[in-house]
Amino acid sequence: MTAHDLTRFLLSEDAAPLLLALGIVALSLVIEDAAAVAAAILAAQGTIDPMPALAALWAGLLVGDIGLYALGAGAARSAMLRRWVGDERLARGRALLDRNAMVAVFAARCLPGMRLPTYAAFGFFSAAFATFAAWVAAATFLWSSALFALVYGFGAAVADALQAWTWAAGLGLVAVLWGGQRLVVRWLSEARA
Repeated sequence: MTAHDLTRFLLSEDAAPLLLALGIVALSLVIEDAAAVAAAILAAQGTIDPMPALAALWAGLLVGDIGLYALGAGAARSAMLRRWVGDERLARGRALLDRNAMVAVFAARCLPGMRLPTYAAFGFFSAAFATFAAWVAAATFLWSSALFALVYGFGAAVADALQAWTWAAGLGLVAVLWGGQRLVVRWLSEARA
């Protein structure tokens, strides 16, 4: 295949689902909930089939989450950081994360702003990667599938009525989800105090 052939394919209608899927993967690396909403709205409008949209969302989220683990693991290679934290704390952190992997992963998946520090901590403390990856896959599948299904059902039900406003409604839904998550975090922190 030549560069000309590739360009012709990418500009054809046949490439549209592939490019949309790649766009969903890329967006999920930047902002997860918006990627889920965008994928579901695109599927509800018939722009992309639901399963490829959901598969692209899962792929992007998994790649991003494993990347955060790798970021933490890379930081752990710093001799200065390892000395600063100390071997005893590294061992305690690893044990804590290994014991509470499911809770930590699911909480980080559902609470805004928690994925980066939590998943990077798994890598930094050299927590069991297989356990981490299994729980991340489960949390990603459950959370993103539920969000996708909610928005897909919403989008299919109101897309005709909203027409051009479907995207605004989708962004509003992202804002409500984000705000709701923030309220839960605030409520949990106040309940602890």
